Amino acid sequence: MSKASEYFTQAISEEDKHKAIELYTKAIELNPNFSEAYNNRGVLKKNSVDEVGAMMDFNMAIEKSPNLAGSF
Repeated sequence: MSKASEYFTQAISEEDKHKAIELYTKAIELNPNFSEAYNNRGVLKKNSVDEVGAMMDFNMAIEKSPNLAGSF
């Protein structure tokens, strides 16, 4: 398992939303094409009332994986 995937897995199970955002960010830094990490971080940002940040992450997720846009 890659380090980016490890951060992603940790973020999914992290209860602290701010810590989870940090973990998703680390995953993205290691793998800039990690569309699922962008999407999940966007969901957390939206729930934290960072709508601009959320939209940026959702757009990146779609850009990285346009075929999966419907699932995002």
